[in-house]
Amino acid sequence: MSLTYESGLFFTLTLTAVSLGIFAWSRRHTTNALNTTWFMLNIALWMLALGMGLQSPTLSTKLLWARVQILAQVNIPALVFILTLTHTEQKTRLTTLSHVGLALMSVLTLSVAIFKLPWIIYPKPGSVVATGAPLDLEYGGWFWMLQLYAYLLFIYSAFVLFMYIWRSPRPYREQTTSLLFALLIPASGNLLNIFNLVSIDITPFAT
Repeated sequence: MSLTYESGLFFTLTLTAVSLGIFAWSRRHTTNALNTTWFMLNIALWMLALGMGLQSPTLSTKLLWARVQILAQVNIPALVFILTLTHTEQKTRLTTLSHVGLALMSVLTLSVAIFKLPWIIYPKPGSVVATGAPLDLEYGGWFWMLQLYAYLLFIYSAFVLFMYIWRSPRPYREQTTSLLFALLIPASGNLLNIFNLVSIDITPFAT
């Protein structure tokens, strides 16, 4: 089975994300290093699943990797939220209740994926199943619930970063502005993919 160009890019990005995660782990005693490690490993899992999904020749394996993508994606908004509050020195907002809520979304999504319930994704009738071809999917109610959850966290995180930029001295503004763009660009790429404005998921490339 030959490696497609798109899959090769996703696998390259997987290795890059793993390398960045390992680097962050090596600096785990610094602020946000552990959060960054988990964030990059989830990005790596997401990109690995995208590449394997493209390479898979059967419907069952494509659906398996599509579910793995969802499991990786559900953790990313929560980690962005935690990274943002830690970076802006607002960790007091990370209450026990907020941790429980974030964990609950991940656990519920894991349960839905493990039991293969059609609440997240299912293939469109007549979808082309072939190596190198992305699977055409329909999205269930839980998928849209996850998107609402994700974008509420993204919007809140973007607002917190924007206010921090507004109030901070110039050196901190430049660093935080970079983080804000790092949040907005992947979120925009995800919207393009959800509404089928691009043929493959470009969000990891934006990340």
